[in-house]
Amino acid sequence: MSFAVPVPEFIKIPIAVLAGIGVSVLFYEGIRLPLVGQIIPGVVWYRVDAATSNMVTKFERDTLAAQLDEERRRRAISDAATARAQERADATELARQAAAAKIDELEAEARKNGLDTWTEEELQWYGRH
Repeated sequence: MSFAVPVPEFIKIPIAVLAGIGVSVLFYEGIRLPLVGQIIPGVVWYRVDAATSNMVTKFERDTLAAQLDEERRRRAISDAATARAQERADATELARQAAAAKIDELEAEARKNGLDTWTEEELQWYGRH
């Protein structure tokens, strides 16, 4: 005496197809639970893991962006300081040239007036002091 209920053929085929789809999804997608995480890794999980293993995290990206912004800020400050130093150097060079021209002018005037050498009286005073 058999109590098994015979399953008609038209139901066995869809059940087999659904079971095959389930196994395929299991091996392709794996099983991931919301609180636990990936329990059975599938092909997709391995591919995602391989693709994202060399990626930079958002934290690292933000850190590098902040460092780059700081470097740019320091570069701007440095460029401004360099420009101000160059302006001071140019002004100093102009002042040196003006002073050299004034010295040349005074020396020429002294030669014209005969004051380009020490007088005997000045040499004596210099010798005493």
